[in-house]
Amino acid sequence: MIHLLILSLLQYVIFFNNVLAVKHESHLSNQLQVLISNKHYEMQHVPIEKVDVFKRAFSFKENTGIYVSQFSDYGMTGYAIDKFSESENNRNHYIERPQGMPVKYLIMHYTHENFFNTAQIFTANKSLGQVSSHLVITEKEVEGTPGGILVSFVPENQIAYHAGISFWKNDTGLNALSIGIEHVNKGINIQNKTKKWVHYDEHQITASGIVSSGIVKRYNINPTCVLGHSDIAYNRKIDPGPLFPWGRLYHEYGVGAWLTDAELNSQYIREKYNPKFLIQKT
Repeated sequence: MIHLLILSLLQYVIFFNNVLAVKHESHLSNQLQVLISNKHYEMQHVPIEKVDVFKRAFSFKENTGIYVSQFSDYGMTGYAIDKFSESENNRNHYIERPQGMPVKYLIMHYTHENFFNTAQIFTANKSLGQVSSHLVITEKEVEGTPGGILVSFVPENQIAYHAGISFWKNDTGLNALSIGIEHVNKGINIQNKTKKWVHYDEHQITASGIVSSGIVKRYNINPTCVLGHSDIAYNRKIDPGPLFPWGRLYHEYGVGAWLTDAELNSQYIREKYNPKFLIQKT
């Protein structure tokens, strides 16, 4: 009888902890939704500088020519950058993804810029050197956007210019085979001549986990094909940096691959993979 009481108590504790965890994640998700005003849920083709969550970031810039419309996907509500007209076609930084071309990779980045500068770069009116990403997730900025806002710059059925010269396994030029997510984050902050990596925003992590989980399920992306920019362009790029929350994405959202207990052992890694130093080109 005592054993049954103890067992029941343990089951209750486990259940209660699970409920708390679910409530915590739900609370963060709800907070993200509150940041997007319900009264503008049907917002379509509105200048970005007129949208509540972007007003502060664009307070000194009028007539950007960037229009946004709300959309819902992956259980979240976000903003999509509307396609520019034919006369400004160079501001559309993407090309058609060939029919039947598989999406095999999800690539994580940081912007190294605030959201305003990122939006300017991703919609610059130029024919060469275009840069873009399918999705951008904001961080909380003192004089800018709230954290965790989802912004679509490139439709997922199009090829964005986020990977550059890249390769993984037998694939090269991963733009055509991937979805790219940019996280607004400066990467490295220099204070008093000391370089420090910048932490990721909590709302941003939540949004990234929700969206990334949806993407890998939608395209059946292999866990080992959820990568950082530095993985696919190791001699050129360092983003998303060592503070990117890979472990949280894996444990809380089932995104990506993570080390097993054995792989956490340095001796095991040396014996199995025989790692060697590589000289990075400058």
